[in-house]
Amino acid sequence: MVARNVAGGRAKGLASCIGTGIGGLLHVFAAALGVSLLVAESAMAFNIIKYVGAAYLVYLGLRMLLRRQTLAASVTTPPQGPRRALFEGIVVEALNVKTALVFLAFLPQFTTTGAPLVHQLVLMGCICVAVNTLVDVVAVFAARNFLLSGDFSVK
Repeated sequence: MVARNVAGGRAKGLASCIGTGIGGLLHVFAAALGVSLLVAESAMAFNIIKYVGAAYLVYLGLRMLLRRQTLAASVTTPPQGPRRALFEGIVVEALNVKTALVFLAFLPQFTTTGAPLVHQLVLMGCICVAVNTLVDVVAVFAARNFLLSGDFSVK
């Protein structure tokens, strides 16, 4: 989020925050419905998602490096807007198998036997995603203010 913010402005940083929040919610619902358990139990499914996610991150990194070189050579390249940052945030978080495993391993420890399990997992997962997204939004605002202040000295 901070890199998006620095490279493309606050709108892209915030769009990326929302995207990762939506991707996190996908993991919440997958964990609540048992899909994450199926992925965790299947080594092949886990590895496919893990490697597709890693390949997508490599693709994004290479595209950023190549775009930087292209921008240096040509100023006519149109900038990519917040919609792209939102989409990439969703994809990056949705392909992050560690998020699925965290929800699968962490949330069930705090459930009670008296209430429906799915409702509890969705509620706790949504709270986790909301707090994480809020922290990301604070980081976007703090990074932008830090960069605009121009004070890079270590105190």
